[in-house]
Amino acid sequence: MADHQHPGATRSVERSDDRVAQLGTGARHATDAFDVPSALMEARFADIGDPVDARTIEGPGIDVHDRSKRGDVSLVMGGREVPDREHVHGLDASMRLVAGGELNRWWRVGLPIVTPLVRLVFRTRVDGLEHLPSSGATIVAFNHISALDGPVLAIEIGRRIKRESRFLVAAEFFRKGFFGWILRRYDQIPIRRGEGDGSALEAALTAVKEGVLLAVAPEGTVNPDPDTLMRIRSGVARIALPSGAPVVPVGIWGTHRRWPSAGPSWGRPWRPRLVIVFGEPLLAAGNVDDDGDVEAFRERLRAHLVRQVERARSISGEPP
Repeated sequence: MADHQHPGATRSVERSDDRVAQLGTGARHATDAFDVPSALMEARFADIGDPVDARTIEGPGIDVHDRSKRGDVSLVMGGREVPDREHVHGLDASMRLVAGGELNRWWRVGLPIVTPLVRLVFRTRVDGLEHLPSSGATIVAFNHISALDGPVLAIEIGRRIKRESRFLVAAEFFRKGFFGWILRRYDQIPIRRGEGDGSALEAALTAVKEGVLLAVAPEGTVNPDPDTLMRIRSGVARIALPSGAPVVPVGIWGTHRRWPSAGPSWGRPWRPRLVIVFGEPLLAAGNVDDDGDVEAFRERLRAHLVRQVERARSISGEPP
């Protein structure tokens, strides 16, 4: 069963450069199917500083310590704005951190069906969820160690903050009967593998600009060696740079115990620990047409992904 936090508890989170945000309760799985100009995808569902306290805003379940003045953002709990306005490092002023959102009917129908299945297969723990905006343009970038990464990530985001996720999925899966029907109903984005599918990149960028949560596996395929991180492709940078959307690095550990790259495995342990760790949002700075800017963000994202994966593995109790 998923780990739960007492409503009165407070989580402390290290914010890069600017803040520590302490949020009480409440506060996108796509394969990075493109690496412009080539589309590489294996679709199976195809600076941290020391916290410094300064000014404090208090609301129901919120305690925000601030030490800078950039980029206002409203903090909304239960649909109510905190009276005083504070910023969250790097997030655009138009964005809000919201405790809860709205799901369309397909998500409302699907989540109650699939959530018990995840609980049956895994003992799930989610950390750092306060880093994930509940509305506004958002990119989630996660390590890809199993075909189950996308589904479990979408389920946990959907049921915990009531937010839909959109994925890039190999076009051939849209032609697979019921599975294709599901993908279309959930507004997934088809990508033609190996063809440099610029239309998929454009569709993903458009979706993000419209405020969608797009989740991306920047390794581009399921990694057969979960202990390492493969080369990070440029797709995330090429969406984040022109859109200005924050990129939330996510470390996943445990899905490979049930479905490694070679296929499903149902041996022991019966219910392995699944850990999902959301890291602090990153902003991409620069020009998407500048290869240096693209490469700089690619390397920065890789470093943060490695950090979150290490945290997830440590929480799971497995030795490094």
